[in-house]
Amino acid sequence: MRIPWDWLVEHVRVSAPLARVAEALTSAGLEVERVEYPGSSLSRVVVARVAEVERHPRAENLFVCRVDWGEGEGKVVVGAPVRPGQLSALALPGGATALGPVEAKEVRGVLSQGMLLAPDELGIGDDHSYIPELPGDLPLGADVREVAGVGVPVLEVDVTPNRPDCLSIRGVAREVAVLLDGELLPLSLEVPEGEAEAEKAAALEVLDSEGCPQYVARVVEGVGVGQAPWHTARRLYLVGMRPVNNVVDATNYVLAELGHPLHPFDLDRVAGRRVIVRRARAGETLLCLDGVERRLHPDDLVIADEERPIALAGVMGGEETGVGVWTRRVLLESAWFDPRTIGRTARRHSLRTEASLRFERGADPEVLEAAAARASSFILAWAGGKVARGLLRAGQPPARRRVQVDLGRISRLLGEEVDPDWAAGRLGKLGFGVQRRDSGLDVEVPPYRPDVSLEADIVEEIARVVGYDRLPSRIPPACQAGALDERGLLRRRLRRAALASGLDETFTSSFTSAVWLEQLGLEASSAVRLANPLSEEESVLRPSVLVTLLLAASRNMERRRERVALFELGRAFRRADGGVQEEEELAAVFSGGEEELHWDPGREEWHLSSRPLDLYDAAGAFRTLMAGLGVEFRWAGPAGGVFHPGRARAVVVAGEEAGQVGELHPRLVKQLGLSPGASALRLRLDPLLKAATQVQYTPAPRFPPVRFDLSFLLPEAVEWDQLSRELAGAVQGYEVRLHAWDLYRGPPVPEGEKSITLTVEAWSRERTLTSEEEASIRSTMIEAAARLGGRLRA
Repeated sequence: MRIPWDWLVEHVRVSAPLARVAEALTSAGLEVERVEYPGSSLSRVVVARVAEVERHPRAENLFVCRVDWGEGEGKVVVGAPVRPGQLSALALPGGATALGPVEAKEVRGVLSQGMLLAPDELGIGDDHSYIPELPGDLPLGADVREVAGVGVPVLEVDVTPNRPDCLSIRGVAREVAVLLDGELLPLSLEVPEGEAEAEKAAALEVLDSEGCPQYVARVVEGVGVGQAPWHTARRLYLVGMRPVNNVVDATNYVLAELGHPLHPFDLDRVAGRRVIVRRARAGETLLCLDGVERRLHPDDLVIADEERPIALAGVMGGEETGVGVWTRRVLLESAWFDPRTIGRTARRHSLRTEASLRFERGADPEVLEAAAARASSFILAWAGGKVARGLLRAGQPPARRRVQVDLGRISRLLGEEVDPDWAAGRLGKLGFGVQRRDSGLDVEVPPYRPDVSLEADIVEEIARVVGYDRLPSRIPPACQAGALDERGLLRRRLRRAALASGLDETFTSSFTSAVWLEQLGLEASSAVRLANPLSEEESVLRPSVLVTLLLAASRNMERRRERVALFELGRAFRRADGGVQEEEELAAVFSGGEEELHWDPGREEWHLSSRPLDLYDAAGAFRTLMAGLGVEFRWAGPAGGVFHPGRARAVVVAGEEAGQVGELHPRLVKQLGLSPGASALRLRLDPLLKAATQVQYTPAPRFPPVRFDLSFLLPEAVEWDQLSRELAGAVQGYEVRLHAWDLYRGPPVPEGEKSITLTVEAWSRERTLTSEEEASIRSTMIEAAARLGGRLRA
């Protein structure tokens, strides 16, 4: 919510400066993300009068204006129509607008000595279609920032979904009054009424009281539709709304001021001058104000006349009954709609508006008459006309909620004693009705606070006003010793092992795009699709943690990170047996390069060199993870999916596939912008949990090992894991470490066989091994290799 400072201080009298107000709001849960100064970039922008206007001699869509700024005159070429006599903002040569510097230049042969500024050039909006007209009493030549309100600071407040009351100037002003001992100023709600009666000018019928519990309307006759005054348009631009005309702007002004949406209908275009609130009928359509014709759903709540729907209730009006220059009579709607109904309609039509945002979060059901009165008075002031006597009304506001609060409970939750009279006074300034009881407070909740229904909610309000930073911090007493369960311990060991491998932990969203899954080569049809996704980019649940981690790695590479080594421990979701299977996974991605420190014996100095991260980094991290869990594994067939068909393998733990490790598919690497050879791993936690053992640490051996090399000719089907287990398992009474360092295929090795050369280290923790023991270990390993069809290579 954007809050112009001059608008805020019209509602609250406070002595604190803007910076203190921003600090107080932030500490109370309404974070002020920033304070903008829209006119700060303007230079040499003054008030000028348009003396004459004529068509450009060489361009039909341009105008040449003679302008007078008090200290001089000149000609300016503009692309938007202006009228003689109007005051506008003029940027003189050598000055600057919000979009850049200004210099005198020729436009189609006519020298333009400056610029008449549109809202985007003034820095108050993004509209470039017209030249705003400034108030006629401003002095010529005056700095626009000082006299036209362009330099007014704007607070940008992040309003949480549970605080719809603060989606308004009035709501934020109420907070400021309480937090800084200010005074909330009264609103003027007087509306002079004419002789005509509203009930004779129009009729109202509510057929769906569940969707519309309350509806109020006023009738204004004899209006003259045109532009709203400058200060109205300026404030609407500053809060993020685009001015339309003086009647529509009056409703938007009240929307920003009081937080309650209103809608004006051209009463002469309402068939039978009868407004009916009902559900849409089969086959009905509505041409909305945004120019889009929408097919209505039977659950949509609509405002209709005697012939057809004329508005999508609480969301957007219809174009056929919209207010334009032809309008003379206005029916002003001020209603309260069911939040769930409006929310479903807005999502169904992908149509989120300022009105639907407030209705679906919970608008104030007691402000209808005040909002209608306020908007009617603005229409009279800006568009003329007369307000018909009385209101069209249906329904009544709901009864207010009451909450009982125990004083002792307040102190226990906040950790310190709170003066009951002080708390009652602050709650009263927030709009709560408070009565003292013997042991507590009887609190009546204002209707604009739908988030308050429990005793704890009232205590939270008191805590906000006290200030969270002023409450004491105490560790609550523990009732029992805490402990991690078996799965929690496994997660901890995995995280520690991953960090020990040089990986950085990250957290990504569980939501992703079905299109993205198809681009990865995964079946989007098996993904779990959300019923009401926030966007198409987050429409399905990820079938693997690796899916969203790859996106994170891609973004890091886009930002020119030299080394990307990420891991995440999270949940994946897949369809299974008509339901959803949820499973924990650990995934890691390696891309980019790694700097290493090397000793150069020739120059006798250390130097840095870079090498690419590749599948050996992924395999090394995988082995570290397995060692950290004490899990034995074996390699299986190709990994498939997002992995390289020939440079990645599946992993089997305790007879069950537990994941994949290896290089990513080249197509995917190119698509994501990862480095060549980028690799990844993916592990399922369930198989690891079953196979994890307690890791035993032993001291380093005191006695030196014997070391020798063996080279075997083996059948192609025998893999290293199988060979190493057979060799190490055959040796009894000694500790053994094996390291394979050469693999060869080709002549003179027979076809269908391969040569593997390895180094054997063997030692005893009790003594130094003899040459006879070394020979025994060697012969035992040769016999073990023979059992696999291998033989010692000559």
